[in-house]
Amino acid sequence: MAELGDQAGKIVDFSDFEHQKENIQPVARGRSAAVLSQLYGKADTAGGISSQQSSRQADGRRSFELGAQGSTEPSMRGNAEGGADSSSTSSGQEAIRVAGHLQTQNAQFQAEIAAQDPAETDDPLDVHYRYVQWIFEVFPQASGNQAVIKLVERPLRLFNDDERYRNDARFVKMWIWYIGIINSGQEAVFQYLLANRIGDSLAITYEEYARLLESTGMTRKADEIYRVGVARRAQPLARLQRRYSDFQRRVVAQTVRAVDADADAESNANERRENSSSSSSAGENVAPGARRTVLGTKRSAR
Repeated sequence: MAELGDQAGKIVDFSDFEHQKENIQPVARGRSAAVLSQLYGKADTAGGISSQQSSRQADGRRSFELGAQGSTEPSMRGNAEGGADSSSTSSGQEAIRVAGHLQTQNAQFQAEIAAQDPAETDDPLDVHYRYVQWIFEVFPQASGNQAVIKLVERPLRLFNDDERYRNDARFVKMWIWYIGIINSGQEAVFQYLLANRIGDSLAITYEEYARLLESTGMTRKADEIYRVGVARRAQPLARLQRRYSDFQRRVVAQTVRAVDADADAESNANERRENSSSSSSAGENVAPGARRTVLGTKRSAR
């Protein structure tokens, strides 16, 4: 099945989607440059980046996103009928083209999944993995999107009790992608995976769990997770050990910075106390005859 961005041998110009980098949600596995170029690419004319084309592509992706939730036609019809001039017509046609292309590919994946008999298929996970991978390519801002979350949850539930896939890298990656788009409960999902021995022999499980903990300041628990993974000789072990060493260096550097900051704060506090004490002593040593009254007149020395 031909997929969006399936352009063998084509060198992608990364400046094609540089202008949209803030809209592209990063994922640990990376994204296809070819797909990003097609979804966010510049216009083919010499005029450089076309804001109209970017808008048309966004409209097309929104139309498809609505289609995933059952209301495609109004959005597509609105784009097509949005204006009477040639620019509006072109925008509507481009939005329909993008949405239609995505819908066609989505329907192909859905048909392949529906036609599959898991009991008769050597690797029933394969099409689900390719489908979820494709979803993340065409939805660069998938975080919190309930339609995407439900689509990813489906194969996770389907193969959750299948012993073949407990430590299959693809299945574990799908779980990690899922953790990356839900808005809460990420640590609880990692705890569930390890409690049920899903991904417990793969380094990526411990690496991503520890990364989540480190990002929330839980470095002691992150260290514990790394040690568990190393003790279980999760594979690839060399990579896990290297990332554990990198983590330890970051923690040491962070500790040194914290100690230096505390020392600076204490030094500044001591300096303020010394200055305050010096000022008080100077005031107490003023000769009585030099003191002034409320109105500022000097008292008589007699």
